[in-house]
Amino acid sequence: MSEWKQGRSGGVQARLFTEFEEVEPLQDRIWLALELELEPGWYSYWKNPGDVGLPPRIDWRLPTGWKADPIQYWIPQRHPAPGELELTSFGYRDRVIYLILLSGPEVEEEVFRISAALDFLVCEELCVPERMAFELNIPVGTEIRDDSLALEIEEAFLQLPKETEDFAVRWRGSTEFELSLFGVTAEDLFFYSPGLRANFWKAEEIGAEADREVWRVRLDEPVQSLEFVSSYGLGLATTGVTGKIQSRGLSFLEASFWLAILFAFLGGVILNLMPCVLPVVVLKTNSVLRLRAENRDISPSLILTIAGVLFSFLVLALFTGLLKSLGQQVGWGFQFQSPGFVSFMILVIFLFALNLWGLFDVQLSSKLGSRLSSKTGPFFEGVFATILATPCSAPFLGAALTFALSQSFPVLVLFFLVMGLGLALPYVLLLVAPDLLGFLPKPGPWMLRLKRILAYSLLLAVLWLAYVLNQQTASIVLFALGLGFLLIVVCLKEFRSGWRWALVVLICLGGVFASERFSLDQLQQRAAIEQRIQTFDEREFRNLLEEGELVFLNITADWCLTCKYNEATVLKTGWFLELLEENGVIFMEADWTRRDATIGRFLEAYGRVGIPFSGFFAQDETELLPELVTRGIADRGLQEILQRLAQEPESED
Repeated sequence: MSEWKQGRSGGVQARLFTEFEEVEPLQDRIWLALELELEPGWYSYWKNPGDVGLPPRIDWRLPTGWKADPIQYWIPQRHPAPGELELTSFGYRDRVIYLILLSGPEVEEEVFRISAALDFLVCEELCVPERMAFELNIPVGTEIRDDSLALEIEEAFLQLPKETEDFAVRWRGSTEFELSLFGVTAEDLFFYSPGLRANFWKAEEIGAEADREVWRVRLDEPVQSLEFVSSYGLGLATTGVTGKIQSRGLSFLEASFWLAILFAFLGGVILNLMPCVLPVVVLKTNSVLRLRAENRDISPSLILTIAGVLFSFLVLALFTGLLKSLGQQVGWGFQFQSPGFVSFMILVIFLFALNLWGLFDVQLSSKLGSRLSSKTGPFFEGVFATILATPCSAPFLGAALTFALSQSFPVLVLFFLVMGLGLALPYVLLLVAPDLLGFLPKPGPWMLRLKRILAYSLLLAVLWLAYVLNQQTASIVLFALGLGFLLIVVCLKEFRSGWRWALVVLICLGGVFASERFSLDQLQQRAAIEQRIQTFDEREFRNLLEEGELVFLNITADWCLTCKYNEATVLKTGWFLELLEENGVIFMEADWTRRDATIGRFLEAYGRVGIPFSGFFAQDETELLPELVTRGIADRGLQEILQRLAQEPESED
């Protein structure tokens, strides 16, 4: 058993132990207990900390071949934020034991050595990141247990939630359901989506029937899966149950399902008429006409193009599902929310238009060109058509996707594939009924004229995307993009070596970088920092004090609940920023979300080990604010240091 280690916060002590004083060589499973004892008012965090906070993290050094399973957590307690701030955290007060199972092969050494570095957060009004290192060296020989420690581990197991299947779920929609718990009296019942931070929902009890309680849950968004935790009992005897709920299954007999499927298909079909996609459809049709005129089989080319479309929609579905599972807001064409991607698409479509005008033609060796044209060429035509379709939104598409995004992942994939089938419909029709080509004119000079006309339709798409980009970025980006267009034309017209394509790629990458760099969001964030809040730099901070400036310093972190409360109610409000500006105070802020030794040393110099930390600083005066800040406290702190600074010349006389 390791010795108790005191945290630098003064609010916690911890130890690592196991029930074994000595283990036998054949031992392949060992339970470890990481115990925290917390002072009154202090708390640590659960695996889902909620809106703010950090779960514990352990870095292990174990004998060769051994591994540590994830932490087994007790039922957590709810920690609401102070005041009117609508934030909630989950964790533990007083005492908690985190249980970890180690497993591995036979131990060959004479001593079983375990090293663990624990990073965790404890909070009162002050939040302190703690880091403790533990070592256990257990002799290998015969099995010897410590009965008192074994009893503690057994008691710790009693605090773990018991997984249950004694419940029933009745869905009222994709975001609302009723849960019936059988034989359990729950004092607190809440739901969370595994892997999604701060996605949790409290249940509302709506009644009891015989031996069951009935709860209603309203989610703010559809999720792929849910787990629930309920507690009962009081104090250290608190325990409870946990269970897993699958997302709402969809019946294929429901009319809404088939209507949404129809909308998805029709939306995909209409995408073929959009300015970006129509040229691809026409050019593909022309290539099929040429194959037919040469008495060649058109089926392989059409099948590959259809495969390219469906493959691309499958990739979109997988990517959309992944982002949705991570809690991101997604929908059709969501990638166009990125200015960099919009710029990339503008440049790609512009190059496509130049190709249709005959400004350049990609020359390949006859052998390679034949291989690409017969195999990968048609496949990438389908991929390209899908990429060009994403900026457009067709009728029916929005309703279909809204429905699909509220369903399970397999249903989401199905809807994307149906949309892809709609986009591929022209190629499917030609594959099934090749005689339809007979209604089209024979290949001839008209095809060249049509290519030039289609290039103008692509310019309409370029103008539309340029308008979208103008809403996302500074005006200088459009100027840079126009300059990029000119340089691309010059490169393609004046140069004939392979270097021209290297220059074109560099121009495109420069346009993408400039769009992201000068997006409105980025500009607004930087403007706020530059104009009102300076990033903390200790040397600059000291220089300002020596120059006689008055500085307000706020040290914060994303995991600090009290910091967020202070900022939301006082420090990041217009009232406080105007108060500082009226009195000539410079606002500096240090972010301690990630470990930073410089900030840690700065805190220690002022007798603090954690945050929130804020105060007013002058060369010879300091007025630190308490952990919990109100408007009155902030105003009084400023007035007090101003009064002391005003009195300094008089004391010198």
